[in-house]
Amino acid sequence: MTGTIQPVFHQFDQSKVDDNKTNYHLSLQISIDGFCFALFHIIEKRYIGIGEYQTSSNQTMDIHLFENIVKNEKWLQGNFKSVSCSFSSSKSTLIPSPLFDDQELRSYLSLHTDLSPTDEVFSNKLIQSPIRNCFAIPHAWSELIVSQFPNTNILNISSTLIEAAIQNNQKRTEIMLHFLGGEFKLVITNGQQLLMSNSFNYQTSEDVIYYLLYVMEQLKLDPNKSVLILSGKILKDSAIYKLLYKYILTIEFADLPHSVEYAKPIMQTETHRYYPLIQQYLCE
Repeated sequence: MTGTIQPVFHQFDQSKVDDNKTNYHLSLQISIDGFCFALFHIIEKRYIGIGEYQTSSNQTMDIHLFENIVKNEKWLQGNFKSVSCSFSSSKSTLIPSPLFDDQELRSYLSLHTDLSPTDEVFSNKLIQSPIRNCFAIPHAWSELIVSQFPNTNILNISSTLIEAAIQNNQKRTEIMLHFLGGEFKLVITNGQQLLMSNSFNYQTSEDVIYYLLYVMEQLKLDPNKSVLILSGKILKDSAIYKLLYKYILTIEFADLPHSVEYAKPIMQTETHRYYPLIQQYLCE
């Protein structure tokens, strides 16, 4: 096994540790620098815990690290009612549903990104918009996930972000930025209409504001009228937030859905960090 991985958040309702997992949905989210997971009690409509593991500095997440955690993580043991797993793959493109042909899936992606022979291609049919999100992940990852959790629904994290953004839009122009390690996802909606979805790599706060303002300029969005919604690995006292606040009048952190309940241990963190993880099952 290469590299190391450590838990950075691990809070669960301990009274549920011996529960039969057949009443649970397991949501997994895998990114370049780690993974997180959430357990949702389907009957109680309640999230009972979240766990997050992060790799050591300059280490990337690989299948051996993940496999080792799954073998030893008690909350990932059992036969779950259902499982979904999202990847933060930037090898993706959106295709209007009327133009989509499953046989052309690899061709769609080849026009927009460099595919490896070992990449496996998928598509997510969005509910809130007549769009197919086409994406690729390494075959080794999909093979491992399905071997560990059969019948897993494999997603692109942007599918969840788009669905949640449209579903929760308050009839205004909203710009969602979801931060991962060295990357952020951008989704812009106006009411129930998707205006844009993209991902950007960044190294500095200035990179983030540059990409954001460029996109806003192209779409003719007013920084004084658009609402910026933040989620993922960003805090209010961070350099990125402070710089964003200089340019955007209204900034909010993504709020967890009120349609379900949450175990108290979950609320011991900045919950916007796990916004797409929580939304993942609710948007399926």
